[in-house]
Amino acid sequence: MNEATQRLCALASELLSSGRVDVVLGFERGSLPLRSRPLHARTPTEAGRLVLDGFSESNLARFLCNLAGQRVGIVARGCEARSLTVLLQEHQIEREQVIIIAVPCVGIIDRRRIEAETPATVLAAAEVEDEILLRTHTDEIRLPRQEYLCRACQACDAPAPQGDFTLGEPLAHTPNCNLADGAGAQSPAERWAAFATETARCIRCYACREACPLCYCPECFVDHSQPHWAPGGVEPKGVQFWHIIRAYHQAGRCARCGACERACPMGISLVHLTDKLNHIVEDLFGPGTGLELDAQARGVAKEEQG
Repeated sequence: MNEATQRLCALASELLSSGRVDVVLGFERGSLPLRSRPLHARTPTEAGRLVLDGFSESNLARFLCNLAGQRVGIVARGCEARSLTVLLQEHQIEREQVIIIAVPCVGIIDRRRIEAETPATVLAAAEVEDEILLRTHTDEIRLPRQEYLCRACQACDAPAPQGDFTLGEPLAHTPNCNLADGAGAQSPAERWAAFATETARCIRCYACREACPLCYCPECFVDHSQPHWAPGGVEPKGVQFWHIIRAYHQAGRCARCGACERACPMGISLVHLTDKLNHIVEDLFGPGTGLELDAQARGVAKEEQG
């Protein structure tokens, strides 16, 4: 257990034992390599299972709307903090409900790329400084960590969140890509052809919706029957309608966390379309999603840990 994880476990345990929170949202080691899974820690003992690593794919803000009436501590990286801010601004949660444990983020590892490029089954994985150490039946493989980050993390411009507690120092980070690269240079016909080709793989499982912290509607438009908004099945017009309307619902709200894309079983490039719309909104109306924290979102008092 690294030092940051030790400090997190100690802080979460103290928050739970003192009764300041009912639950701490974080991650624990998963049952499969290259994956950590969300953890709702409700006791100091469960808090001891918390981890901080690059294998944590989900956006924890996704669970906040389901914890109404409970006091929640949340381990928040940059994207979680941005999503949380939007939820506050849209009055889906109350500031008094949440204690933010801010964690400067070093990026989420692209598990699928590693699995695709590794010839043998990965049995175990760990982060060792700036490398990813993989163990297979026959070999140990070392990969440069920075080269295997998810696209959303490569483009992230706000990895250091604000919170009530801060674990660690802000990290130097320079985005090395734009998620909407190339879209502006394409003609409308070329953009539509690329969109149609990409979404043709969609199976309408809605994993993207379930992973998104800002898809919190009790009933999604696509599930309505009276009125019936969207064609069902996987025929192109229904699939395209779903992705276009969902992208418009995210415009100016999307935190660019990439959770939708990581959840997609078909590997669809979901963040490309939403990020293009985000840039249009930012050009018209100002700073990016969740970056301008007002006094309510920041909280009155911040405490430094470590």
